[in-house]
Amino acid sequence: MEAVLRRHVMDAWFPRCVDEELGGFHSTFDYRWRRTGTNDRMLEFQARQARVAAKLALAYPAEGRWQEYALHGLRFLRERMWDQQHGGWYWMVAGDGRPLAGATKHAHSGAYAVQTAALVYQATGERWAMEHAEDGLAWFDRYAPDKEHGGFHSWLTRRGDVIRQRGEIPAGMPREDPLGHDVGLKDVNVHGDWFEALLDFTANSDSARARELLVEAGRIYLERAVTRAGEVHYAFHDDWTPQPGPEWYGYGFEATHRFLTGARVLPELPEMEERAETVLRHTLRIARRRDGGFRYSGPAGLPHSVEGEDVRANARLWWVQLEGLRGLSLYAVREAEPGIYWRMLRAYWKFFVANFVDDRHGGIFSRHRDDWRPWVRTWMPRQGWAFQKGRDWKDASHETGALLASIAALRGTDTVDAVAGGS
Repeated sequence: MEAVLRRHVMDAWFPRCVDEELGGFHSTFDYRWRRTGTNDRMLEFQARQARVAAKLALAYPAEGRWQEYALHGLRFLRERMWDQQHGGWYWMVAGDGRPLAGATKHAHSGAYAVQTAALVYQATGERWAMEHAEDGLAWFDRYAPDKEHGGFHSWLTRRGDVIRQRGEIPAGMPREDPLGHDVGLKDVNVHGDWFEALLDFTANSDSARARELLVEAGRIYLERAVTRAGEVHYAFHDDWTPQPGPEWYGYGFEATHRFLTGARVLPELPEMEERAETVLRHTLRIARRRDGGFRYSGPAGLPHSVEGEDVRANARLWWVQLEGLRGLSLYAVREAEPGIYWRMLRAYWKFFVANFVDDRHGGIFSRHRDDWRPWVRTWMPRQGWAFQKGRDWKDASHETGALLASIAALRGTDTVDAVAGGS
């Protein structure tokens, strides 16, 4: 795992993604790692790539370069993506910091920015990084909370007004939330990421308000987003009534490791640790494909087809495979003797290396080659868009987080900042 992390994540992405001229990180690369696309910057990519560097700085502190990359990324968030007039981070900017996408702001990428700043502080000791995290949390705590039902509204204007319906979307933008669902809905993607962000924020701060938000986010996550059977809802109306729809299995794998972490620091929610394994077992059962890997989404149970049509999204995307492997690693080491989790971990690690790791050019493919239509996978050079190594929604965060956590678990260190030096 560490060999894959080194060659196919750390050395594949860095330093080639670091933009020394404009700041921040280049996001779009083809399968040969040639730069493509524009210099536009999306907050999610910029924040998560800086978070990657911060986590690597914590894991490999003696190497030095990761602290510099983390600070480089956070400076771009503070100097180019932060709205100096109204506060908050723009969701999208040009390379020179000019706001795009109607100067809107989003709680999803905002969660990553808060978390990143807190982790950069943890990795470097730079107090301004934590102050930036505090500013970001304060902005969202002022404008985004649903004071009646709890949680955060997702999409906001530059001034912090909640975008609740299509008529409020700035001109020229798609008629949907940036995460792809109906405008005005809440979702587990936003709230799961805020829960994780607040875990890292409160680990570096004694803020009573941040602790209060963490408990609230944990309770929503546990009692509203995830059922007692381990199923994970995706989208919700204001009062947390789920919008009917498919289960996205990667969010189940993410809930597993987040609940395990939360159980250590939230005695107010004693059922969180038990629920972690419940959701893992459910997700493994429903997402696993017989020919290897984990499908993307589908029903939480039967039926799998309607009128002869399969209603599952069977494609195997890289991030779902990695989050599944993280869950298996965390539970394999909990077995008194090697058992089902350990056997599954070994099998799925071999599957992942064989099908997602590009030994020729380096890096991680975004999906299993066989899941593309034949005309795409047959003409790989001509269909290079399908095999991009990087794009706005594909940074290095899932592979870094999953591999660091798996390495730490398997080495028995239990913490990300102690994974180095095993091989």
